[in-house]
Amino acid sequence: MPTKTKSQPQIPGIITPVTGAAKPKITTRTYIPFTRLNITAKDFFSLVDVARIIQLFQAAVEDCTLATRSDPQLNKVIVQKVQLTSGQPAAIYHGLGSAFTGYWVSRVYSGSSAPSFVEVTNNGGQDPTQHLVLAAGATGTYDFTVTA
Repeated sequence: MPTKTKSQPQIPGIITPVTGAAKPKITTRTYIPFTRLNITAKDFFSLVDVARIIQLFQAAVEDCTLATRSDPQLNKVIVQKVQLTSGQPAAIYHGLGSAFTGYWVSRVYSGSSAPSFVEVTNNGGQDPTQHLVLAAGATGTYDFTVTA
């Protein structure tokens, strides 16, 4: 029977510099703990055992990737060359499939005004899982990063 053990996370240690010294140096890295499966040839007796071990692998992968998969900063799209006109609402299609949780301007194109906009009440009647509706206070072309 395969055994499962948990690896131990490492906590970063930072050396604090003395005034006027070099930048802080990270001495260790943080690792997300993962399940280690200790499998030997003795664990394979039948197809049922193979299926059980595959399920253990799948569960271990899900455990390892949960933090990454649930990070909203990693579930995002960049919508390029959105043209906004001051005083006009603009529906920005993001297509994330879930309501957006945040957005920011990731690029301002040459000739554009400084970005200025607010969200339209009730997302302007548009589906928030597909669109972000903004009322522009500036005119220009911008790239937006939209997170789910």
